[in-house]
Amino acid sequence: MNRLPMTWAVSKRAWAGVLVGGVLAAANPVGGVSAAAASVPDKTATEAAMPPVDGRYTLRRGLLKLGTADFSLITLGGGCYRYSYAANPTGLARMFIGRVIEVSEFCMDGDTIVPRTYSFTREDEKDENYVLRFDHERHVARTDGGVEIAFEGAVQDRLSLQLAVQRWVMANKGKVSDATYAVTQVEPDRIKVYEFRVTARETLDLGKGPIETVKVERVDPSRRSIRVWADPAQGYRIVQVEQIKDGSVQFQMQLE
Repeated sequence: MNRLPMTWAVSKRAWAGVLVGGVLAAANPVGGVSAAAASVPDKTATEAAMPPVDGRYTLRRGLLKLGTADFSLITLGGGCYRYSYAANPTGLARMFIGRVIEVSEFCMDGDTIVPRTYSFTREDEKDENYVLRFDHERHVARTDGGVEIAFEGAVQDRLSLQLAVQRWVMANKGKVSDATYAVTQVEPDRIKVYEFRVTARETLDLGKGPIETVKVERVDPSRRSIRVWADPAQGYRIVQVEQIKDGSVQFQMQLE
């Protein structure tokens, strides 16, 4: 049940996977991977292969500040990583939604991100919390409640998908074209394929001077979309995100 008033309705999902909105199959991945290969990560993967993601972002709905979002990527060794996200409501937003924490642990197999576990924790709604454990040999993701979600090919969780999209943009050097990147995202109750495309080069000013950015958009047919601006000069770090519904901006996130 959604207890938030209409002006806050979008923020419930916004706290979770806000950067790329919970999206993405490997119809055209940066590097293909078989199920058998996915079980043995390539230990030659290096931190240099990962885009910069550590940072704090401000979340807004129009002029109203909802809170901040902190992202962190650490190396676990052996070509594996832990990517975490914490959304911290501020001001009036704390009356309607609690802190949200997401953690994705994954390993690299060549150029492919292979998710291992993903957890979602919302402090004020314990019944929404869940963990997904990926078994790439059996092609299933399993929740702690015993639910199994079958999948085919390469997949991502709500957080690792962001890195997958960034790496695709990096591999193509931010070139604007008609080429799309499709990714399959696994959640506890569904699997969905999303498509992204580099649509433009744009100059943004976030208060610290002009930034020459690459604009990436979700382009599969849907009432909802997302726009992401990445800075090539910072290794394609994401500097701004907008979530769109029926053509209108629902919320915005900017790098502080």
